[in-house]
Amino acid sequence: MKNLLLDPKFDHLMPFAQNLHQTFKHFGRELHSGRNQLKTFHVQDQEYCVKSFGRPTLVNTVIYSFFRKGKAERSYRYAQKLLKMGINTPKPVGYIEIHNRWKIMTHSYYISLYEPPTYTIAQVIKENRKHKESILQDFASFIATQLHANGIYHKDFNGNNILVYPQANNHYHFSLVDLNRIRFDQKINFRKALVNIKSVCADPIDLATLSGYYAHERHTDPTQAMFQIITLKYIDSKIRRMKKSFLKKIKSLYDFKVFTTKVRWH
Repeated sequence: MKNLLLDPKFDHLMPFAQNLHQTFKHFGRELHSGRNQLKTFHVQDQEYCVKSFGRPTLVNTVIYSFFRKGKAERSYRYAQKLLKMGINTPKPVGYIEIHNRWKIMTHSYYISLYEPPTYTIAQVIKENRKHKESILQDFASFIATQLHANGIYHKDFNGNNILVYPQANNHYHFSLVDLNRIRFDQKINFRKALVNIKSVCADPIDLATLSGYYAHERHTDPTQAMFQIITLKYIDSKIRRMKKSFLKKIKSLYDFKVFTTKVRWH
């Protein structure tokens, strides 16, 4: 059973969408392969991007099947809402959900127009791109005045999900992707804003620079913002190391228990 919705402007894609579940694995140009998979498809002189979402946990499978909109539908709805608010994102085309005979969702796909970026924020930072400072300055303004000022909080706000497009006069505009965890109508105080920004990259110098520009946009102290975001990033790294160490100890204890049990039986 399929749950399929296309923007009326793309009704001509109905045959493509109806067969997508059968054709996705074998056709298309791969952009990313992981838990989720991204491919582009050329259909009737237009390039489309299709995101196939990985299977959720058992609990989330039940939630998405009966109680909450799935990731593909949320991506579609949120893209429409962002565009209405004047925030750039590749134009949403539609979504498809596949359900089994028990009405459990097993697969989902989100379709949008394919808009190849000039580069992403991740590339700007990692490759130390030309005009990096100008890009980060414009990006900070985008976060402050277009996202946070409008209550938009992107919970997957990493550098790979922000596309960069050069404009005239050495300025840049930005487009958001991977939208299913965006939250709207949020009250975003300064600390919550920095928590959001710290996920953009791992480099403390670039984060400090970005937070300084952001503080300027919000008419607050850049030095304090830089100190706060570096502190938040340091705490994050300590927590990750502690979790990793704890899990390593648990694994070693489990392996030891399995080993001693095998020895006794032997």
